[in-house]
Amino acid sequence: MHARTFAPAVGLVDGILYGGDYNPEQWSPSTWKEDIGLMKEAGVNLVTLGVFSWAILEPSEGEYDFSRMDILMELLSAGGIKVDLATGTAAQPAWASVAYTDIAPMDERGMRFSHGSRQSYCPNSPSYLRLSRALVEALGKRYAAHPALALWHVNNEVACHLQACTCDTCAALFRKWLASRYGGLERLNEAWGTAFWSQRYSSWEEIVPPRVSTASLNPAARLDYRRFMSDSFLDLVRGEAGILRRVSPGIPITTNLMWTDGADWFRLDGVVDALAYDSYPDPSEKESWRWAAYMFDLTRGHLGGKPWLLMEQAPSQVNWRPLNAAKKPGLMRLWSSQALAHGSDSVLFFQWRASVRGSEQFHSAMLPHAGASSRRHAEVKAFGMELARLSGKNGSLPGLAGSVVSARAALINSYDSWWFSQYRPFPTDAYDYQRFVRDWHDSLSRLHVPVDIISPRDSLDGYGLVLAPALFLADEELLSRLGSFVKDGGTLATGIGAAMVDEEGKVRTGGYGGQLARLCGIHIQEYDVETPRGGVTAGGYPVHAWFDLIEAAKETEVLAFYEGGSWLAGFAAATKAKAGKGNAYWLGTRAESSYLDAFMADCLAAAGIEGLVAAGPDIEACVRLTASGEELLFVMNHGEGEGRARPVTKGWKLVHGPGVIDEGEELALTPLTFAVLSRRA
Repeated sequence: MHARTFAPAVGLVDGILYGGDYNPEQWSPSTWKEDIGLMKEAGVNLVTLGVFSWAILEPSEGEYDFSRMDILMELLSAGGIKVDLATGTAAQPAWASVAYTDIAPMDERGMRFSHGSRQSYCPNSPSYLRLSRALVEALGKRYAAHPALALWHVNNEVACHLQACTCDTCAALFRKWLASRYGGLERLNEAWGTAFWSQRYSSWEEIVPPRVSTASLNPAARLDYRRFMSDSFLDLVRGEAGILRRVSPGIPITTNLMWTDGADWFRLDGVVDALAYDSYPDPSEKESWRWAAYMFDLTRGHLGGKPWLLMEQAPSQVNWRPLNAAKKPGLMRLWSSQALAHGSDSVLFFQWRASVRGSEQFHSAMLPHAGASSRRHAEVKAFGMELARLSGKNGSLPGLAGSVVSARAALINSYDSWWFSQYRPFPTDAYDYQRFVRDWHDSLSRLHVPVDIISPRDSLDGYGLVLAPALFLADEELLSRLGSFVKDGGTLATGIGAAMVDEEGKVRTGGYGGQLARLCGIHIQEYDVETPRGGVTAGGYPVHAWFDLIEAAKETEVLAFYEGGSWLAGFAAATKAKAGKGNAYWLGTRAESSYLDAFMADCLAAAGIEGLVAAGPDIEACVRLTASGEELLFVMNHGEGEGRARPVTKGWKLVHGPGVIDEGEELALTPLTFAVLSRRA
């Protein structure tokens, strides 16, 4: 497991942070004192200020106006409310876009984007970087010692709306990036396989970003461009954070993700002090809470298991889906508790007061259009008071902030595999890397087993079970570490095209999967993909999308064969092999939940890992461990009916929530409610 860091995500206040984005520039100053009074009544202790304030803070180049910000910082300080102060760089002013045309990003067709929205900047634009960093420096120097300042907020949702720019500035920097990575053109030509389609490069200037052409582009070149753009976005965050550390030392720094594939966010560890996530599961989808659980675990994993921050969520509906459903009563409270269960030290919202103009005027808010007398605000206020009772200095769970999630299972998430599987000539559009990874995470959720999500570079020490589904791209070093993990007694589960290519995107020959397949005691000559005929089963259950055609060694146990009218019948679909002191499983297809759960239960039994509770699939359970050695077990009922859960281990005491639990007795939860149990670890 990751080294445990028992400290609040940012250590700002006693207990859990509560509040959200505050955009007072949209309102006249007459509303500001009213807002702060209502915030105090609702238990708000932190607001995010200035996310989209660049045009107000710098109305013309080099002319700063901090008058409004000064007043707001003073008002919030007087009200006892801390500030997460944003750098404002997520949307440049119109004057910057008009004066400096290099700021506008370019798509794969060579089209420049216009301003008028947000994130309409190239992350490598010299003009954008010069102007944005000047603003960050001015903000940092002005407010470094302000008593309201608790946290710096770098940019906002970096790489959410734009994952790549292909302008000439990026092209020139890409060539330098490649020269550093490969050293010379001969090595690059080898790595990219440029002998194919007469793509050989004889000078660096011939290399361009992946722009639209007549047919599919070189997949290795596209993969490297995504790596380059990842570094570009990370450097953007790194640059702002570096300025803030220099001009305001000691103030913690965060950035928030609206998670996309724009960068390898595992590489933010060491750049920011806490990582934040903006969570928007769809209330109209029955199990969208499992998507949220996956994202919470991934966010926690990006910074090595440290507590993280829920920076945004909607009190009710959002405004950007085709159908923007409202959250029914109780759902906001339940989904907020879910973030806490998965390691968040905050419950924050977008936004405090609902906008009446602009692109987010129909996005819900803590203080909705209906005002303080509304149902939504009443729920917001009630949960703020509940959090204070739960996590404050005199609360029932004073050690909650700073506690860590405890897990013995790990799930590898590979951005390289995700990027590579998106490009033609990949064999099928049905190979959905993140969907496959989430399937396995969902299975552990249904079995009530906590899991850490880790990068391919992270240590495997301390885990009993490691899952690596659809790890299509893997280097030999990772495969060797997985082999050592198994031979030393660990249990590994992998499959679905795993290790088919190396870190440069080169296909492994002599049998797909290389040493990973050999570790699992199998040989794979071929694969197939789902066609309209369908009808393939394994172990009696339908399977989909991708089929590794597995030939098992004599000593390897076959757990399921492909069945049905397909020619795949007779090939193994799932296997288990002993390797050294451990076990290596391979599942070569996307299985429905009924079979996947049985497969995962076998893996867990081999690893000696039990679920936290005995309960139905609508119950979610997660444990946080405090610095004082207390375990906090969150049990949540996401179902429409009453849910029952019995802790698998003994010694738990109910400390928050409905009902009473005695040793060996079930906990009963009404729909959309949660409870917290505690015991000494």
